[in-house]
Amino acid sequence: MKAYDTVIWNFFWSVTKALKYPDGFIALIKACVSNDWFSVIVNGSIQGHVKSTRGLRQGDPLSSYLLIVVMDYFTELLQPQEDFEFHPQCKEIGLTNLNFADHLFVLSAATEKSMKLIMKEFGEISGLHPNLAKSLDCIVIKSRVPVIFQGLGIKKQLG
Repeated sequence: MKAYDTVIWNFFWSVTKALKYPDGFIALIKACVSNDWFSVIVNGSIQGHVKSTRGLRQGDPLSSYLLIVVMDYFTELLQPQEDFEFHPQCKEIGLTNLNFADHLFVLSAATEKSMKLIMKEFGEISGLHPNLAKSLDCIVIKSRVPVIFQGLGIKKQLG
């Protein structure tokens, strides 16, 4: 299951409004994800229509942009959190996370509380949950790893 298959669409529309995306842009995106008929163009002319079960699929150029919009909100969500503990090297500049394609790097203090707060709250409102089998943590102080991350279910560790 891909990110855009699991995003709660009402959440997505609320995010685009909250981030002040133009109404025309939102309408175009809605048309793309809700339209289940597509035309096929062969040699410059339309050759019929194809029914789809969903407006977007993996590899569609638009899907990456939609994920960026959602992750933009994720970044906003972390900013006002009192319980969020910054990574010591990131606190001064307020850096909480980095996003690249469909990868997310959360830069926080290495506490189970911080990680659970992030994953639980964002997952509940967006419908997106990390694939813990494909996730990894990167810890500088290796002696703390078993204590901090034993309850998260992350399989790989770097550090």
